[in-house]
Amino acid sequence: MSDPALRRASAGLAALALFVGACADAGEAAEELPEQVDFARHIAPLVHEHCAACHRDGGSAPFALITYADAGRRADQLDLVTSMGLMPPWLPAAGKGEFARERRLSAHELALLARWVEQGAPEGDPALTPAPPEFPEGWTLGEPDLALEFGPWTLPAEGRDVFRNFVLRVPLREPRFVEGLEFRPHNGSVVHHVNIMVDRTASSREADAAEPGQGFEGMMDNQAKFPDGHFVGWTPGKQPFRAEPGMAWRLEPGTDLVLQLHLLPTGKPEDVGASVGLYFADEPPTRLPSMVRLGPKTIDIPAGEGAYTIEESFRLPVDVLAYGVYPHAHYLARDMQGKVRLPSGEERWLLHIPEWDFDWQDEYRFKEPLALPAGSELSMRYTYDNSARNPRNPSTPARRVVYGPASSDEMGDLWVQVLAANPPDRARLEEELSGKRVVAEVTGLRTMLAADPENAGHHYDLGTWYLKVERPAEALVQFETSARLDPDFAFVHHNRGLALGKLGRVAEAEAALERALELDPGLVASHAALGNLLQRAGRAAAAETHFRAAIAADGEEINARNSLGRMLLGRGESEAAFALFREAIALRPKNPLLRYNFGVALEGAGRGREALDEFRRALAARPGWPPALGRCAWLLATLPAAAGGDPAQAQALAQAAVQASSGRDVLALDALGAAQAALGRFAEARKSAQAALALGAGPREAGLRARLEAYRAERPAPR
Repeated sequence: MSDPALRRASAGLAALALFVGACADAGEAAEELPEQVDFARHIAPLVHEHCAACHRDGGSAPFALITYADAGRRADQLDLVTSMGLMPPWLPAAGKGEFARERRLSAHELALLARWVEQGAPEGDPALTPAPPEFPEGWTLGEPDLALEFGPWTLPAEGRDVFRNFVLRVPLREPRFVEGLEFRPHNGSVVHHVNIMVDRTASSREADAAEPGQGFEGMMDNQAKFPDGHFVGWTPGKQPFRAEPGMAWRLEPGTDLVLQLHLLPTGKPEDVGASVGLYFADEPPTRLPSMVRLGPKTIDIPAGEGAYTIEESFRLPVDVLAYGVYPHAHYLARDMQGKVRLPSGEERWLLHIPEWDFDWQDEYRFKEPLALPAGSELSMRYTYDNSARNPRNPSTPARRVVYGPASSDEMGDLWVQVLAANPPDRARLEEELSGKRVVAEVTGLRTMLAADPENAGHHYDLGTWYLKVERPAEALVQFETSARLDPDFAFVHHNRGLALGKLGRVAEAEAALERALELDPGLVASHAALGNLLQRAGRAAAAETHFRAAIAADGEEINARNSLGRMLLGRGESEAAFALFREAIALRPKNPLLRYNFGVALEGAGRGREALDEFRRALAARPGWPPALGRCAWLLATLPAAAGGDPAQAQALAQAAVQASSGRDVLALDALGAAQAALGRFAEARKSAQAALALGAGPREAGLRARLEAYRAERPAPR
């Protein structure tokens, strides 16, 4: 070594790392070091296993470490960064969570590196150097079923980290199920990490169109989310993998993939682009995981605060298997802890990152799924340092930092991927998680607005959440404020119209939707919403005009076809209506709602056998869906055998629908009664009909009362 001081520091750090590693890896057998350490016999196998995935020609790292010529001249640096725990990049502490594919050097490997450097980093006999590892030149997972690309986009030479979102339209005509995704950057040296999300709305496309060039700036888009139950992304060295059997994720037609790239300027302009390979499963998923998100969105860190903490917990309502965790925060986070307390009181680590580094975030898959019984409490505790002592603090001097999506804001998420051990329990789990998410989103947006009350986007997002949870009056206040701050944003006027319509203020709703269309004449959603509003107001001709405008603006639009079809059916134009339903189904043949609505239309037209076929197709696309179960059961119970009637099957489906709706579905109870009567079980049929009437049967009440009288006379339901 040329620098004795560096050598001493490196050796001291390596000794410290050896001691810490030995303590952390309790039970690891001590392994005697060879007297003489050389590259060929000892160091080459180490760097090939732990470093070569990134440090190779064409890899994401800035230099290679494959050969002695590569590694020997960087021996001091290699020893220093490994002994300090900076490389390989692996943040979780040892012994606090067991993960697959850990990138961690053992105490013995650290000691080997230290002795090699102490001895002058000799090469040894080149003939003993193992062959370097081979890396596939093409796709790691094989040729994808669908490959998408973007770029080139030019990354500026100078400046801070860049977060840019690239939108990839996915050309699908029917739902597909993704079991694997592979991301291949065209210039890996500038891509730090990637989050890959899906957007089922036009939001990301519109943000892309609003900025020059490809993509748009920012940490996230509110409508772009990880696929249901999954986190999908890429970091240097991370190898692509296929989902657990039966756990592929659904990708709908019309969906966009949104790739959020964290990019690092290099001092010269760089071309950025990538290829994305999608691998489809042959069958729909049979196991649907859920994502438990822990972390309050009320972060508000005073300037200079060196130990600000956030905590949150969630008690699991059902038995689950936990498959992995994904921690996330920005530059101020330091210590991250995730734990689970079992009903017995036993506490286990999910994850501990004692020194968070925003530059090396990753997802961590457990070696084996964790079986967590109902009543287990997942918890997180993150600590932040917003003082000048934090070298990663992006603000000098330190300033107040609140929750938000920009890298200069802060976040604190711990995502845990779980699978309900009993599939029917997933609905209960998702219901509780949905309620939790609404509270988190609303409180987070309120926190951001407290710090930035004139932010039109935050007001719009808060209004959107209020609209989702059927609080239109509160939503309208936010949309009005957003429209005042940004009057030319078409979607805020669209949502103003939706909120006004829900409040019964029809004339104002119409004006708001018309304003949205003035700003964006091709806004399909506003044409469809205006059509529905006018139809409810009895202005059928005007409604039809807007439905047809929506269809003309987007040849793959299905909602306007569906609404117009229902309107035409109501005025007796059944063949024209059926033609629209068929067009929509041709565009989305596996969409269960379209199949269901077409079935209702056919049933109303007296075409029960065809309706039954459509309800069955809806169930094939969405197994266990209570409305389709109830409709199928009703027709099976009331149709003659020659037309497909089958009371026994009707009873089974109706019982499933009653169970799925916790006995609160009038149609399911009515169908169950009809099936029981058809089987001669009149006492049970009477109880089912009475239970349906007790719920307030609405438009089915008169028919139900007639059927109840028939059951009392021990006759089947009138057809």
